[in-house]
Amino acid sequence: MIIFDVDVKGGVSLKKYFGDAALSVLIVPPSLEVLESRLRGRGTDSEEAIRERVAKAQWELDFARGKFDRELVNDRLEDTFAQSEALVDEFLCG
Repeated sequence: MIIFDVDVKGGVSLKKYFGDAALSVLIVPPSLEVLESRLRGRGTDSEEAIRERVAKAQWELDFARGKFDRELVNDRLEDTFAQSEALVDEFLCG
């Protein structure tokens, strides 16, 4: 088993290359507003950087929707991790 953590373009490319032999999972924020709030809460980015990251996230979501096998909403990290483990187990064990 190999796990790749890539951007949406890379995810789409890998899925095209590996087809049904790969499980592609898109991790998304609950909303762009929540994403923006999380970024602000970290206190590590400038306003311009936050605007750029939110705009990039919007573009990535628009680009990626419907191109991945599954989509997980990262509402709570522990839950999202457990869901991703279950997806991988299901994929590997059939």
